[in-house]
Amino acid sequence: MKNICLIIVYYNKFLHWHKFPYWMDLFLETCSHNPKIDWLIFTDIKYKKNHPDNIKFINMSRVKFCKLIRKQAKCKFAINFNPYYKPCDMRPLYGDIFKDYIKEYRFWGHCDIDVFWGDIVAFMDENILSKYDVISADPRRICGPFTIYRNIPKINELYKLKADYKIIIEDAHQFFKFDEIGMTALLKENSSNLGIRYLFKKLQEYSTSEGKESCKWLNGKVINWVSNEELMFFHFRQWKNFKINFKLSNEIKGWFIKETELIPIFDEHLTVK
Repeated sequence: MKNICLIIVYYNKFLHWHKFPYWMDLFLETCSHNPKIDWLIFTDIKYKKNHPDNIKFINMSRVKFCKLIRKQAKCKFAINFNPYYKPCDMRPLYGDIFKDYIKEYRFWGHCDIDVFWGDIVAFMDENILSKYDVISADPRRICGPFTIYRNIPKINELYKLKADYKIIIEDAHQFFKFDEIGMTALLKENSSNLGIRYLFKKLQEYSTSEGKESCKWLNGKVINWVSNEELMFFHFRQWKNFKINFKLSNEIKGWFIKETELIPIFDEHLTVK
């Protein structure tokens, strides 16, 4: 049995605009340095380039996605859902609606696509996986960009304990932050009774509007160059407001992550200026 798969559901805002974000190649490059982790990407967009073996693009129309939700959650879900944020409300359901795709994994999880992955296994080792059932990369709550759940029925169907979960699902346009706020509350309320062990821990750094980035991605690791602390990933959430120029090549060992640019690292012993 494999340890972890991370699930992404990705649809474009416009039905005719079949594109992944411009940084998709960069995302996949960082995934490729985590061969023991699988990514399952459910989408109706064809990725036409070569990609790492641990990335599995699963063709799924919006219609089929909605049917899976209706079947497992026993409620309506409209095909004209907001593709930017509404799939995030569906994240707590992934272990249930995609159960036929994740049978071989001990843990399933959800993640964002706007990240640099570091060495995930260095943080999700056997000691952690055997001790906890839910693991979040945020010290305060369930983390949308990375949370994993033990693949067992009582956790995969935890979302059903929220009395109004059908209201959340059936509203195709309102974003309730069910994946983070709602599931955090459910977990805290029910963990003792259900015997669910959870860990909330800071495992990420992220871009800010103030441009205080201080990380580098080097040889498959994310490192804070100020503290020399290794992190599991860097979340570049601010970059979606503008375009970052970058290139991939065998000569590039990594990048210094700056506010509006990526500075290639050709010499791994180079220090930032």
